[in-house]
Amino acid sequence: MEEKVKYVKPEIFLLLLTAAFLGTALFAVYGKANAANGTYCVETQREATEPVIPQIEPIDLNSATKEELMTLDGIGEVLAGRIIDWRAENGPFQSVNDLLEVKGIGEKTLVNIQDFIQAEETE
Repeated sequence: MEEKVKYVKPEIFLLLLTAAFLGTALFAVYGKANAANGTYCVETQREATEPVIPQIEPIDLNSATKEELMTLDGIGEVLAGRIIDWRAENGPFQSVNDLLEVKGIGEKTLVNIQDFIQAEETE
């Protein structure tokens, strides 16, 4: 008597092959097997504990252009213009605290930018 050879239907074969591929891909992406104790290790990126801030030269209030002033946090086109107008009307800034005399600049803004500005004496 002849035995008939049974074949797996192509649809089922493709389904099994796809499942095996996806399982392998997910395993490769999301974890690595540890054969010693059967656990998985998922690699993640760790955030820096302290932000890296590039060192920059402070902006001199007595010579800064409008564009340079606008690089400061909280100083837009209007406030930069007011700083330049104040400088033209009152002369050079004697200290960074003189910025408080410029309309629209308060304590909070000054605290945010004080490490990035200076008021050098002009000749």
